[in-house]
Amino acid sequence: MNKPAKFVVILYDILEQEQFRTSICWTKDGKAFQILRIPEFQSNIMEEFFNTQNFQSFLRQLSLYGFKMKKNEKNQKIYNHPMFFQGNYQELYKIQRRKKPKDNQDQYFDGTSPQISINNMKHQLEVLRKQQQQLLKQMRIQFQIQFLIAKKINAIVDYFNENYTNEQRKQIYERPMHLLFQLIFGHKPEFASNLLEPLYEDIIGQISPFSENSCSPIQFTKFL
Repeated sequence: MNKPAKFVVILYDILEQEQFRTSICWTKDGKAFQILRIPEFQSNIMEEFFNTQNFQSFLRQLSLYGFKMKKNEKNQKIYNHPMFFQGNYQELYKIQRRKKPKDNQDQYFDGTSPQISINNMKHQLEVLRKQQQQLLKQMRIQFQIQFLIAKKINAIVDYFNENYTNEQRKQIYERPMHLLFQLIFGHKPEFASNLLEPLYEDIIGQISPFSENSCSPIQFTKFL
């Protein structure tokens, strides 16, 4: 009886050990195996049994021994070989290492072709670009909101300076201004509507944006 390849035997033994089943395990039918947690598999299993943490190297070895990668009904990658299944240890010797690898299969055994990889990278870059643009837009809007709040405050202060004495001003807005300073330092614009709306309407006699819209960047854009 021929001796099975060391790589195949080690892989089979790993799959048979319950302690590793959170990282790698047989599929329910026992005809293939699945790697559940690649980082854990690399650090805890590959390092000990294969003397490496290079996952791509492990995939190349699978390919050299004729394993195929496919996806199950949950779109998860599983690896199988006609002679590699649970309970078939006695026939593992039939799994032989190929002398010359097939370039296309070995290089991209993880199921990713060069074109797919490039397309995925382009898509990710486009997503990042759009996210960056949105972030910059939100930053500009937030700046304009702060500017609008400061402008309203200046209008209130100017009105009081023109129409009230120092003592009257102190009595009227000492506490509101204290709260307002806390608001400014805390950067909580949602409280600005509760504070500025009654002050602005009572003193200036006009409807402010706060009374018509929620204090959110998107809704504030119509006033900017």
